[in-house]
Amino acid sequence: MILQLGNCEKNYVSPLETITAIDPAIHRIPKNCPLVVINITTGCLCDRPERIRIFKADPLYKELVSSMINAVDNERILQVVARFFGYVMFSHAWQGNEPSFQDVNTVGSKSVWQLPNTPLNEKLHDFCKETRRLGYDWAWSDTCCIDKSTSSILNQSLTSMHKWYANSAAATLVFLAGVAHPSKPGDLAHSLWMTRAWTLQELLSPKVIFFYDAQWKLYLGDTSANHKESPEIMRELAGAIKVPRGTIVTFSPDDLGCVRNFV
Repeated sequence: MILQLGNCEKNYVSPLETITAIDPAIHRIPKNCPLVVINITTGCLCDRPERIRIFKADPLYKELVSSMINAVDNERILQVVARFFGYVMFSHAWQGNEPSFQDVNTVGSKSVWQLPNTPLNEKLHDFCKETRRLGYDWAWSDTCCIDKSTSSILNQSLTSMHKWYANSAAATLVFLAGVAHPSKPGDLAHSLWMTRAWTLQELLSPKVIFFYDAQWKLYLGDTSANHKESPEIMRELAGAIKVPRGTIVTFSPDDLGCVRNFV
């Protein structure tokens, strides 16, 4: 839109034009996210339409619309939308009666924070708390975010898992149950997670990964921005799974042939 003021012309972006520019991003980006995630604030399970509704009701959305007066900034739109829908993935060894989709979604509960204080529910709570500490609002755990009673949802979740791990905004958090604090070199290779839980997609697909001991302290006290950049942890991991360190750090689907040769 162009406004004419005397002999001057001035570009002006209406709110409707900005909303029209934002809409494609808020429908495209969630398509690469899990079907259902945990809202860290409420503890409720939210599907994609609900997340979009929450975004449009958030002050951040209103600020984004009102901030673009003279031109539409598509790069900023993508940054804001991607940051809002960013989620953290959970990787852990199942240890028994883990909280399920139905457990969280029952009438009278509807929140992970309302689950009884059992050790396995506390594990989920601690994961959500760590997600919040990292500054993210959405979390995904395979135990409660997949409705395994619906075969179509289960199948879609299984086939989309690599994409979800690869697109996780912050990181995949790996909980090493049984690894005492303070952890020491070698604990990862002999952990319950390593001997029973991990899959290639949850280990190789994430761009950023963090390992935690049984007290939710960073493995080996490593506070680096990404444990895939820790020479000590990657050396231990590569030796344990017989996959080259370079493949672990920079994996892409094109590396599958190389991985097969080492597994």
